[in-house]
Amino acid sequence: MSIARYTFRTLPEHYRDPEQWPAADLSQQDEPTLARFERFARGMRLYLKTGALGAASREAGCSPPCLIDQLNRCVQLRADGSPVGWPALVAYQRVTRYSRRQQLPSGKGQASQGGAGAFEQFLADHEMLRDLLHSIVRKGGGQGAVASARPSLHGVAARFVKACRTFGLSDRDYPLNSKSEGRRSIERYARAFIMRDAPSMSTWYGAQAGTELLLGSGKSTFEFAAAPLDVTAMDAHKLHCVGTVVITGPAGPQDVPIERLWIDAVIDKRARAILGYSVSIAKEISAADVEEALVFCTREWRPRELTIPGPGYAPGAGFPVGAIPGFPPCRPAVIVLDNASQHWAERITQGVRRSFGCALSFGPVGAWWHNPIVERLFRTLEQHGFQCLPSSTGSHPADRLRGEFVAQAMRRSIRWEELVDLVDVLLANYNATPHSALGGQTPLMVLQNHLQSQSGFLPRLSVPITVNTPRLGWSVERRYIAGRCDRGRVVRPYIQIDRVRYTNSVLCTRFDWVGSTLVTHIYDADCRRVLAFSPTGDALGELVPLDKAWASTAHSRAMRKQINALVRNGAIDAQADDFVLSYLDYLAKKTLLEVRGPHPAVSPTATQLANAARVSGAPIPHVSLAANGAGTVAPLRPLLPGHIPPPPWA
Repeated sequence: MSIARYTFRTLPEHYRDPEQWPAADLSQQDEPTLARFERFARGMRLYLKTGALGAASREAGCSPPCLIDQLNRCVQLRADGSPVGWPALVAYQRVTRYSRRQQLPSGKGQASQGGAGAFEQFLADHEMLRDLLHSIVRKGGGQGAVASARPSLHGVAARFVKACRTFGLSDRDYPLNSKSEGRRSIERYARAFIMRDAPSMSTWYGAQAGTELLLGSGKSTFEFAAAPLDVTAMDAHKLHCVGTVVITGPAGPQDVPIERLWIDAVIDKRARAILGYSVSIAKEISAADVEEALVFCTREWRPRELTIPGPGYAPGAGFPVGAIPGFPPCRPAVIVLDNASQHWAERITQGVRRSFGCALSFGPVGAWWHNPIVERLFRTLEQHGFQCLPSSTGSHPADRLRGEFVAQAMRRSIRWEELVDLVDVLLANYNATPHSALGGQTPLMVLQNHLQSQSGFLPRLSVPITVNTPRLGWSVERRYIAGRCDRGRVVRPYIQIDRVRYTNSVLCTRFDWVGSTLVTHIYDADCRRVLAFSPTGDALGELVPLDKAWASTAHSRAMRKQINALVRNGAIDAQADDFVLSYLDYLAKKTLLEVRGPHPAVSPTATQLANAARVSGAPIPHVSLAANGAGTVAPLRPLLPGHIPPPPWA
């Protein structure tokens, strides 16, 4: 098939202006190549301006047909549809893909000579075999429909050769008419195909490599956030260091290692400011912790009373609500989340959406680049904070920073309270650190400039609190009103939540409501706080627990359920004066029994103890263990001098 050759008369109008052609970089070329390029460029411009082929060829120092060849090289189209342009005038620059024009070598042993481009031509003539080869590569050379656990190019070549024979090719047909039966050509084609095919990349280099093949293509999404609080992103991260909880036992204070802490951060995509966060001391984060991070965005921040020495908060550090005068509670329009199970909880998909009046955007599984700002934030915190601690676990098992992190946490007495303080300091200082992406401004400066801008900063108003739409962090439940007024027996009206009775001065007088239901709003972070609405929808105010053992110390709803289970099993006295303090005492005693072994290890019970102390704000009790393992309260012991090591616990 003949290929059309353009001349001055037939050249399309949109190619006639050479100044619109793609430019060429000649910085790496030698002098003869530069001289040749300049000659051809002068002749090309003259020809496209006047159409005089003879004069232009003399200016270029070549024959007229040669100049026409160079013109057609310049207007040759690339894969993206644009012309090659001026780079086509560089010597030995290939502008088209090589295409074989001769017939495929036939006959036994004939493929060893003159085989340039033969395999590509063979696949072009047999598209069904090309598709079959792609399928074999995606399976890594494995048999059947399942991908091979150990993919190999040798297996790919062997399976494809077998398929060619099944297709009807003989030893006289290409590629079977060579000594290697085309193995090198098959492997070369397979290597190139793997690098541009995501399913093949997943088989050969892992699922993560397959998904990351989508990155680096030069394509990006448009900027969705036009102003602060338009779009926020949030995600959870497990800190790469181990902390301890201190329990005073028979031989004095002892550091017991606990699970690594979780943090859940909310960051604004426009201003790159951290709006809020939450800390969880548990093996896995829960939906309540996610909700707590969003509650942080709406309340005023105050600096913590730090327990760790050091520089502390930087000048101007803090969080928007509290650090910027007049800044309203942060209520984003869109929250970007990943597909973690806690994000699909009803209290997030329904409670957060209704309380904020926002939209939730869930990214695909395993695609971290849909939330790159949050992921980069966690990397910054690890590099400049937690991985600098002696108890760092490193970023991966082969990290050189990974050492005896449990032993270091105990030896250095890295307390969980200090880690919580460090989280607050690092996040607050991040908001006061200039960013190159913000033009050298800090995130708090960007938010403050928007607040003071002439166009005006219009914060989103809060959703009205109704019977069925509570504040963020509160759960809505209907509760049966119990009570009685019989001859000789009167029980004032009350409701029961998790085996605890609640009432107030209004409810206790309404005997006519007994047998009906109330709508209650329960604060999950401290379930002593309960708001009630009457059957007619009127607000009854806040209900209080009737049992002082539940009303004395703050506790979450999850903690109450754990305490109720222990009371039913007899592990905690049902007549205790304070169930929360008894729960802390139970966990402390159980922790001392767990750590009696000679080898230190992370204690699950100590993790529960640290989280219970964080939620309740109560101190960890001092305990001692009797010979039979029963716990008895011991008097306080003086701390040992620093030069005397603590006695062994085994």
